[in-house]
Amino acid sequence: MEKRKDAGSAILFIVIAIGGLWIARTFNTMSAVFPILVLGLLLLFSVIYLFVSLYKTAENEEEPSKIFTKEAITTGIGLLIYVFLIWFAGFLLASLIFLGGMTWYLQEGFVFGRKRMMNAAGSAIAVTVVFFLLFRYVFLVQLPTGVFIQ
Repeated sequence: MEKRKDAGSAILFIVIAIGGLWIARTFNTMSAVFPILVLGLLLLFSVIYLFVSLYKTAENEEEPSKIFTKEAITTGIGLLIYVFLIWFAGFLLASLIFLGGMTWYLQEGFVFGRKRMMNAAGSAIAVTVVFFLLFRYVFLVQLPTGVFIQ
């Protein structure tokens, strides 16, 4: 039964990706880059998901995981705060705070002391800078600057 649900989900995502790609073909060249990239990745991963779901055996099926773990709830609340922070403080500051805080929190029990703080700060800075440069200069998207910086 689980195998059929997974295959059905994969087929649904394949249909969505193909439909989106069909619609994106009507966009002008600059507008179509990002949707085609995302939908192409969705199509690729959906096809992989379909093959994996069709060829998995009963012995290697995973036990369903619990959705409402402490980490999942904290991440959800953090994302809500992040959305507010993007509006209030802008993309750069909000991303640094969110990514740094979440990286620090999710390392709990695995990494300790100064290394935990360095991992959180380094990854937050690196990911924020990469995404800022990618969206600002490759996709030509203006990112939110916040309420006070206009």
